[in-house]
Amino acid sequence: MARTVKIGHTSITWQNADIEDAAMYLSKLGYAGIETFGSVLQTLDAEGRSDVFGRYAIPLVSTYCSVEIADASKWDASAAQLDIYAGLMGKHNCKIVVLGGSQIDRRAYNFAESKATVIRSINEIGKRLADKGILCCFHPHTGTPVQTEEEIRTVMDAVDGKYVAFAPDVGQIQKGGTDALAIVKDYYPLLKHMHFKDYIGGALEFDGEGKEIDKSGYLGYTALGEGVVDLKGILDLLEERGFAGYCMVELDGRHYGKTDYSLDDVHDSVMKNKLYLEKMGYAFK
Repeated sequence: MARTVKIGHTSITWQNADIEDAAMYLSKLGYAGIETFGSVLQTLDAEGRSDVFGRYAIPLVSTYCSVEIADASKWDASAAQLDIYAGLMGKHNCKIVVLGGSQIDRRAYNFAESKATVIRSINEIGKRLADKGILCCFHPHTGTPVQTEEEIRTVMDAVDGKYVAFAPDVGQIQKGGTDALAIVKDYYPLLKHMHFKDYIGGALEFDGEGKEIDKSGYLGYTALGEGVVDLKGILDLLEERGFAGYCMVELDGRHYGKTDYSLDDVHDSVMKNKLYLEKMGYAFK
């Protein structure tokens, strides 16, 4: 049976300045769509290059926006920034915000004390975006206020499904110590978007300054099929249940791990992801 889930790719493997190369190469390989950051849309608009996705015939299907969700005193600034991103998304007919929390020092973080603010923030953001015709898909992420299984389940059990959907990153969830397939199964009714990523496995390790030790050159992630995430099980689940959203392949770029970055390496990584998916039965245009 033909596989029907739409396969896109995020631009995070590239440096932000190389967004045009990302659009060109992903279109060339036949990916069905691209996701980038709200800040990238701002830069493209300021430089008069907002036509980049149209020129390479690849739709911008989603925009990643990271804002403060655990500190109520920063809510107004976060809301104002989201309004800017939403306005720019309208130029690309982009209807999905992938919402992540800002990075925090988790060594000093107390989820029990913050969870009410986190949940309220996500719900308020969802309502604000819905008024603009944009779907808010919440995205748990390592190093943010929602990382562990308890945190993910607490938040997703409490969000208002009328305004907030789920956009898990299966690699991030696995890296955070949780069975990604189990989370996808349990919260499938809220699932509208996905980051599809592999993780090399093992516990996180940190240096003396509390910074994560990068074991792969890609912040612990790897090309599809080279890690421990049950990617086949997740794809099978999406196909069996007729998932209508986008499955956005992702591999954090080497520049995030402060290692050597080159477009040749980026292209090789993205091609590896495509070849894995072709082996899983997916066709690219």
